[in-house]
Amino acid sequence: MISDAELEELALTAFDELPTKFRERVSNLVFVIEDEPPPGKNWLATYQGVPLPSQSVFQPWQFPHKVTIYRGPLLRMVGDDSERLEQEMRHIVRHELAHYFGISDARLIEIDAY
Repeated sequence: MISDAELEELALTAFDELPTKFRERVSNLVFVIEDEPPPGKNWLATYQGVPLPSQSVFQPWQFPHKVTIYRGPLLRMVGDDSERLEQEMRHIVRHELAHYFGISDARLIEIDAY
């Protein structure tokens, strides 16, 4: 089974592959690995935080933004295919960072980026 450190490394590599203009705008963000999503959910990952467009000087977000990646569903989906694992991790990181930037699932579907 792949370790937390290996999954974290894949997530950070995917983050580092993003264009500089996006990476430079990201702050106070952590990636966390958990085994399974909440009961009844088949999520690969979740974003928790206040998206950038919703923040204000009157109510700044103080806790770290958090992207939780769920090992179980991800590994069940990719099996032993390490290339697919890297590809899915890139998709997960981009998808969850889209939420960080305030882009909804509906908009991601609309622009065919889901």
